[in-house]
Amino acid sequence: MRAVNGPGPQIRILTADLPEVATDGLAVGLFEGQRAEPESPDPLLRAIARVVGLGDFHGKFLQTCLVYPEGFAAPRLLLVGLGKADEFNRDRARKAAGAAATRMRDLGAKRAALRPAGGGDRLPWRDAVRCAVEGAYLGLYQHWEFKTEKRDEINALDELSLLVPAAEAESAGTEARDAAVVCQAVNWIRTLVNRPGNALTAAAFAEEARAMAAERPGIRCTILGRDEIRELGMGCFAGVNAGSADPPRLIVLEYDGERDGKPLALVGKGITFDTGGLDIKAKAGMEQMKDDMSGGAAVVGTIRAAADLGLPIRLVGIVPATDNMPGSHAIKPGDVLKSYSGLTVEVGNTDAEGRLVLADGLAYACKQFGPRAVVDMATLTGSVYVALGSVATGMFTLDDRMARVLEGAAEATGERIWRLPLWPEHEDLVDSDIADIRNQGEPGDSDGIAAAVFLKRFVGDLPWVHLDIAGTSWADKKQPYIPKGGTGVGVRLLIEALRNGL
Repeated sequence: MRAVNGPGPQIRILTADLPEVATDGLAVGLFEGQRAEPESPDPLLRAIARVVGLGDFHGKFLQTCLVYPEGFAAPRLLLVGLGKADEFNRDRARKAAGAAATRMRDLGAKRAALRPAGGGDRLPWRDAVRCAVEGAYLGLYQHWEFKTEKRDEINALDELSLLVPAAEAESAGTEARDAAVVCQAVNWIRTLVNRPGNALTAAAFAEEARAMAAERPGIRCTILGRDEIRELGMGCFAGVNAGSADPPRLIVLEYDGERDGKPLALVGKGITFDTGGLDIKAKAGMEQMKDDMSGGAAVVGTIRAAADLGLPIRLVGIVPATDNMPGSHAIKPGDVLKSYSGLTVEVGNTDAEGRLVLADGLAYACKQFGPRAVVDMATLTGSVYVALGSVATGMFTLDDRMARVLEGAAEATGERIWRLPLWPEHEDLVDSDIADIRNQGEPGDSDGIAAAVFLKRFVGDLPWVHLDIAGTSWADKKQPYIPKGGTGVGVRLLIEALRNGL
C-alpha cells in the first residue's frame, strides 16, 4: 500500500495587486491595533476599515474574519490576526498561513491567494514566503486513506498563490519550491506514522522506503531480512523481533549528493507497533503506539527531501524496523542478548526495546559506513515527555558544535529542542551485574538520560546526537499547521541543520 494523500497545492508566485487576483478567496494578515482609513482609494484598506470600525476584528493572534468585499476579483477576503507586532516571528507567520489555508479549504475554495505575513516588514521576503508555504502545506494535510464513506465531501485546496513585490518574485519562487519539497516529505511520513500497525508492518515500511528510493536516482536502498539480520549478529534487534509473527527489516538508504568525504549517518527507531512485549503497556492509549516508528520515518523523509533538494552532502540512513510483541518466543526480563558491536546486553525491561534496536542500528552504521558523525531519532522515553511535554524534543550530545547547529535549526523551523545533560556521573545508570550493559536504569533514575547513556556506548568516539521525540512525534489536538496525529517532526529540523553544516 502506498501513501495516497495528494502532495499539496500547486504554488504560484504573483506580483498583482490583491483586488485584481481572481481566485476563490484572498487572505491578508493584520497586526493587532493596525488601522486603515475608511476613505482610502485602496479598496483593500477600505474593506479592512469597515470591519475594524464595526469592532468585528481586532487582529488578535489567529482571529479570523470573513469579508465579502466590493471591487475585488475574488468573492471572499479573509482577515487573519497576526497578534502584536513586537511578538511576531517566523512561527507565527507559519501558524497564520496554516489558519488561512485551512479556512479557505473548509469554505470549499479550490484556489486561494495570500500575502505572506510580515514580508519586507517584520521578515525578509524569502523567510516570509518560506513560512507561508510551510504553514499552508503542513496545515492542509489530511489523512483519509482508510475512509470509505463520504470521500466526495473531503475538500482540498488545489492552488495557492503568494503575492510578493515584483523585485522579489524570482527568489520567492525558489524559496517556495524548496519549502514545498520539504513539506511534501513531511506529509508523506505523517501518512506512514498515522497508518495502523496492521497496514504498516516492517515489510510494508521497507517497501515504502524502497519505492521512494526507486523514484530518485540519487538514492540507493538495501533491505535486509530476518536471516541476514541474524547472520550479521544483530542479537538485540533480532531479540526484539523474536515474539513477532512478522519478520523484521533493516532499511539502509544511501544518498550521495557529494562523492568525496565521509557520510553523516542518520539512524531511526522503526518500531511499527509497540505493545511493550512481556512488560506490556497499559491499555489506555496503546493504539497510539503505531507512532513508535516516527524516528525511522523522519530518517527516510529527510533523505527523500535531501535528494529532492539536491543537497551537496553524503547521507546514510539506517532504520531497524519491527514490531514488539509478547509472543511465545519473546525475550524476557533478565535475558542477555549479544549486540552487533559485541557488547552483551541485559534486558531490564522488554518495553525498553527501542534502545535495543537502535544499539544494533548505530553499531551497523558506524562499522559499515565509517561516518563522520551520527544522529539518531527515536520516540524513546516517557521521561523526556514528562520533562518537556509535547512542545520540545530532548537532545543529548557531548558535541557542542552539533548542538549549536541543531539549536539554530530549531529556532529557524519552530521544531523546538532542549539540550539535556550527559555528565560523567550518569555513566553508571546502565551498569549490569551479569552483562556488559543493561537496557534500563534502576527505578527512580532518569530513564531519558539512562537511554542516552546506553546508546552512547554503541557509537564509540564519533560525534553523536540523540534526539528523543517521544513528546513531539504525535499531536493529540489540531494546531494551525500540525493536524491531529503524526506530526512528521524531524525532517524540517534536520534539513535546516544539514544546510547549515551539520
